[in-house]
Amino acid sequence: MSSEPTKKFCTFCMNAGKDKEECYGHFPGEDCPTLKETVCRKCKQTGHTPTHCKTLWCKFCRNYGHKVEECLELKAKKEVDKDKYCSFCGEQGHTYNRCPSPYRRENRRLYHDN
Repeated sequence: MSSEPTKKFCTFCMNAGKDKEECYGHFPGEDCPTLKETVCRKCKQTGHTPTHCKTLWCKFCRNYGHKVEECLELKAKKEVDKDKYCSFCGEQGHTYNRCPSPYRRENRRLYHDN
């Protein structure tokens, strides 16, 4: 067993294509110069990647500041859609184009893909 301390090595720098010498001396997130320069494509802030972004982002309206569960745009759409009826399955809350029925998808393939 070696008593030599482990050298600090930054895999973030290595994955970014930096020379091996630039990767030594720090761990990812610990004074990493490459990470400090990195711009998050979600929030446009520096110092982190989208995977570690703390900014709330809604997958429905694609806006920041809230999650999909809190999206007012989605709630408004659901309110409008509740009065719609599907001409395929007859259920309330969606139209033919949004029908979740697997039979609708099969029907579309039979009659529209000729």
